Amino acid sequence: MKRAIALLFAFATSGVAGFGFANLVRDSAPMVTAEQLAPAHETEEQLALAAGLAPIDHGTTSELPFEREIPLARGQCVAVVVSLAGPEHFEHVRLSLAGGRTTENEAWGIPRRLEHLAICAQTDTTASLFVQPPLGIAAWAPSELRYTILRGVLAHPRTYVRLDATDDERASFDRDAVQARLAAAPGRALVAATTLSRERATVQPASAPTFAALRVLTGRRATVPALDETLAAADPYRLADDRTIAPRVFAQSGLVRVIAAIDTGAIAAAHGVSCVSVMIARLDDPSVAVPITRIEVPSRLETSVAMTDPAIARDEICTHGLFVYTTREEAGSELSLSVREGQGTATAAPAASTFGLDRHGAPAPLVPMAAPPLAPARQGCLGGDAAACGQWASFAAAGLEGAGEVREALTRQCELASGDACDRLATVERDAGELRAAELHEQRACETGGEAACLRRAARLRDQGLFGEAFATYRLGCDHGSSACCSAVDTMQEWQLTSG
Repeated sequence: MKRAIALLFAFATSGVAGFGFANLVRDSAPMVTAEQLAPAHETEEQLALAAGLAPIDHGTTSELPFEREIPLARGQCVAVVVSLAGPEHFEHVRLSLAGGRTTENEAWGIPRRLEHLAICAQTDTTASLFVQPPLGIAAWAPSELRYTILRGVLAHPRTYVRLDATDDERASFDRDAVQARLAAAPGRALVAATTLSRERATVQPASAPTFAALRVLTGRRATVPALDETLAAADPYRLADDRTIAPRVFAQSGLVRVIAAIDTGAIAAAHGVSCVSVMIARLDDPSVAVPITRIEVPSRLETSVAMTDPAIARDEICTHGLFVYTTREEAGSELSLSVREGQGTATAAPAASTFGLDRHGAPAPLVPMAAPPLAPARQGCLGGDAAACGQWASFAAAGLEGAGEVREALTRQCELASGDACDRLATVERDAGELRAAELHEQRACETGGEAACLRRAARLRDQGLFGEAFATYRLGCDHGSSACCSAVDTMQEWQLTSG
């Protein structure tokens, strides 16, 4: 009985006691001073500064809640660093765009005295900052809020860990940041900036000498764009609407991507300048530098272009002639090319190059560069090196002069490595109408681990109603480690299509 009375009394007085205990805890809570928070606050500021933002407002206040409106232009970002000294911690910190993204932090019982939020605008808009401490701030020790607001275009969005953005948004901010740095480069633009994918290269300006430069670099008989036999003496770049070239060429180091061929003398003369500045920037991942090589024509002297930052290579040229810019085939899938007025002084009056033209103004015969490592590839293949066979086959498939028929290289590679090499050979034979030979090589490819051959062969047998043979082919591919074939085996077993 006494115990029950005690419990009722405790329940009846719990509201008063709880209120008193809460105040006791609050009154005895340890104070956190502004001096204690300063190092962490300043460290967060440095993160925003390193990302490329600049302070636009800062200070301290005890008037809470705290609110601010920050106007933003498209591509600009805003960051806020707030820290709360006193006996309290943040209840709520929110940074939001009008009609757009919101990034915020809820305390959820975890005391936090420092917040760093960042957000970017993809249209002209206004960002709103709202800071809410817990209700009922202790009158005996009011809280003090320190705030820093920063704004600007991010120089390195990919590495700014406080930025609230999706991967696609970060990629968009990356592009905006690089293009803003290009636009701010010294010198007026001479040629409109061009964005280049891996599937496309550019020629500036379109001219017969430029085409001649590419002919020299490729070392191939069938340089694209291929010339119509009836127009063999004509230069396709004399046509105003034909300004693109195939972006891949062969070099001693393998496959190389051509970015641009530029006649600096023609551009300088057209705009009345002495020097030109060529800038090539990576847009898809500007945190990783793309090595750029400049090749002079006709000397073929190669020079590495200096990087002004991890995204942008800048080359200033005060001599006049033809220059071809290349990079590794795998480096950078999206690049931006800009040509601006250079800052130096040329030693001669600018004039367009005449390389590739004879004295009558017609394209002159050119001696191509020495063939890439074709001979070593062929010798290695015939000597039993399957990888060399693959290189030889790629040269032949690309039409490299002297490489012969691709079938010769693939036949030897199929003998040495089987698998996918035999499947490629089967494709060549099928295209040539040699169906029996193609059937035998496709079967050999499947039996020796060629997943694509097994899948294709089994699907054909299945469509013909030969379920038993199709099942056996899928199982063969599964035994060689093909997950797709194993999945097909399970499906055929489930539907009882393993025979017939």
